[in-house]
Amino acid sequence: MTEVRQTEVFAAWLKGLRDRRARDRILARIDRLSLGNAGDVGPVGEAGARFVDSILRGTAPADLPVEEVPKIQFAINLARARELGIVVPPDVITRADVVYP
Repeated sequence: MTEVRQTEVFAAWLKGLRDRRARDRILARIDRLSLGNAGDVGPVGEAGARFVDSILRGTAPADLPVEEVPKIQFAINLARARELGIVVPPDVITRADVVYP
């Protein structure tokens, strides 16, 4: 299991976040991370690298476009599901893009 630590700065920021739905989504994402599900961070990292490159070449951050992550992947970790006592139905497994045994 992955240990996720929370800083005082983050806790204060999260507590001050007015958008309850956003706060719930952030907490759910942290819960998934603590269970070992970091998701597919490749496309996000690639976009971040492009942004850093643009900024280092002189583009103002405010001038950078908003980008959507182009790829969404449905992955199932069967070992983690077994550890949690979750039975994944065969039809769900066949729909997954990636199945980790």
